[in-house]
Amino acid sequence: GYPDWHSEKMMLSGEGTKTATALSQIVNEQQLHLAKEQILQTNVASPIYDYILRLVTLTRESNSFPTPLSPRASKAILLAAKAWAFVHQRDFVIPEDVQAIFPAVAEHRIRHLDSNLDTDSNLSQQILEQVDPLAA
Repeated sequence: GYPDWHSEKMMLSGEGTKTATALSQIVNEQQLHLAKEQILQTNVASPIYDYILRLVTLTRESNSFPTPLSPRASKAILLAAKAWAFVHQRDFVIPEDVQAIFPAVAEHRIRHLDSNLDTDSNLSQQILEQVDPLAA
């Protein structure tokens, strides 16, 4: 459950939290820059670019999405897929990387015209199901 009013107010104001939790550094600045560079150097084959473009184009060409995915969203999908591949110790992106990150990158950007659409519907998942990652 939730804390009572007074307890939550104390939490918000910082009362009762006199000791700060010590955090230990796990990555230094140099390591962070190296990881960023490795992510940017992650290989992307032409079919992966095509897959990302088919996903965003679906939102643009369908009259169901009043806020389709922008070119900026396309770039975010690509960078997130590269980072996902890096985290999984690969230097190349596969369709599953795009699928894994697509909801996190796209879901908050898209809306559906049908306001009566089931609230449990996951629009990004519906888009992924409509686009074949292996289509030529």
